[in-house]
Amino acid sequence: MKVAEKNGIRLISLETDHLDALNSDEIKKNMISNSEGADKVVLNLGNISFIDSSGLGAILTVFRHIGSSNGQMVIAEPRESVRVLFKLVRLSHMIKVFDRESEAIASLQ
Repeated sequence: MKVAEKNGIRLISLETDHLDALNSDEIKKNMISNSEGADKVVLNLGNISFIDSSGLGAILTVFRHIGSSNGQMVIAEPRESVRVLFKLVRLSHMIKVFDRESEAIASLQ
C-alpha cells in the first residue's frame, strides 16, 4: 500500500493485484489506519484485477468509516473488470468512481 498526500487529500494506492478473502482483512485494517485524520481520501485501485465479496466488503467498510466522521472517499483508476463488478453490485451508486486519479482529486477539492 502506498500512501501520499496532495492538496490536503489522502491518496491510498493498493499495490496488490487482488483484493479477496486471503488479504481483505489486512488491507482493510491498513486502509482504515492510513485514512485516519483525513477528511478526503482517494482510493486508487489501478493495480487490482480481481475483487471478491470480501474485498468489496473491505472497501465498503472503509468508505463507511471515513463517512462516519463526515469525510469523503472516492475511487480512482479501476480496471474494467472492477468497474463492471462495482456496477453489478451497485457500489458505484454509493461511491464515486473516476477513470483518472487527477479527476478523483479534482472532485474532492
